[in-house]
This record gives sequence, C-alpha cells and structure tokens, in this order.
Amino acid sequence: MNLFDSIVEKEKRTTYTHKNKDLLSFYVLTLVAQQQAARKLKRNLLILLMLFLVSLSLLLSPLTAVLHTMMTNLASLSLIDILEAVIIGYGLVFALFTILRGESRSGLV
Repeated sequence: MNLFDSIVEKEKRTTYTHKNKDLLSFYVLTLVAQQQAARKLKRNLLILLMLFLVSLSLLLSPLTAVLHTMMTNLASLSLIDILEAVIIGYGLVFALFTILRGESRSGLV
C-alpha cells in the first residue's frame, strides 16, 4: 500500500462525533459563502478596473488633442471656448456617473 491508501484507510476507520450538527453545518456554509464572496469581489474589482481603464483612455485621448489645440491657439482663446470645454467636460462626467450608477443598481458593481 502506498501512503495515500494508508491515509484513506486510517480515515475510514476513524469516527468523528459532532455534538452540534447545526453549528457544524453553519460553519461549513459560512466558509463556502465567504469563498464565494471573495471570488465575486475579485471579479467585480477586475470589472471596475477594466471600466476605469477604458473610460480613462477614451476620455484622455480626445482631451489631449483639445488641450494641444488650446495651447497652440492660446492667444486667440476666448471665454466661449473655455465654456465649451467646461460644458463638454461636465457632460462627460455626468454621463459616466449615470452609466456607473445604472450598473451599480443592476448588481454588476
């Protein structure tokens, strides 16, 4: 017999007594729920990280072009141009918050 078979035979011969089976089942179910919650948290954090990176890349690429244009034409910059940039920026932030709030209600995040 190898080591594994001897351990299995030893465990078959051993009897375990549990005084409180409800407590044991509660403990086992708690451990299972804890592992499932940890996996769900890791998955949600990964999804949140991906959403953050995608939104950051989508927001920064047009923003750098706008900033470059504003810096090259700084002498001809008017209050209207600044207000347009502010309105566009706040509109994008509002849209992002609305999307994220809708996802948190659906249970994704």
